[in-house]
Amino acid sequence: MEGADKKDMSMENAYRTFLKLYEETPDTLKANEKRFDIACEEFKKAEVLSAPSAALLVKKGRSILLSSEACPYSLEDAEQAFKHAIKEDENHIEAYIELAYYYLNVQDDPRKAKPYFETALTHVNMFAGELVAGIALCVKEMESPQSALEYLRNSDKLLLNNAAIKRTKHDIETLVKEE
Repeated sequence: MEGADKKDMSMENAYRTFLKLYEETPDTLKANEKRFDIACEEFKKAEVLSAPSAALLVKKGRSILLSSEACPYSLEDAEQAFKHAIKEDENHIEAYIELAYYYLNVQDDPRKAKPYFETALTHVNMFAGELVAGIALCVKEMESPQSALEYLRNSDKLLLNNAAIKRTKHDIETLVKEE
């Protein structure tokens, strides 16, 4: 097998291991950690052979955060993986989100997390705007300009109708009521 092919296969194996872990539903937290330990080992082997993409770096960081202490990486390696992903692809939204949650939940530093959430939101809004505009054009062609206009008028409700937003809003409303 050629050197480049071997590198690609190693990264592919690390990626497949990661995907397999996310598809399986572990019975216990320990089983889950063990699976992510295996993924970390695969990433460790793979990165010796080639530089991973931004997507793989994010998956590496997640694997580190979800693994046990047997993982060959430290929590700081997860941070570096997310930062490296952003350096590789400054439009990789997941990298900003994961780094922000790392700072918020692992480092307990909301001030450091907030700018990364804001940058991710800026990217998401850009893409969401393009998606809404594209759907409106489809509705105009398939139905009528009036239907497309109605869709656009209601689009702000679509973008905020998100389970994570609803869950967080509920949690914060509960905290406020308790104060």
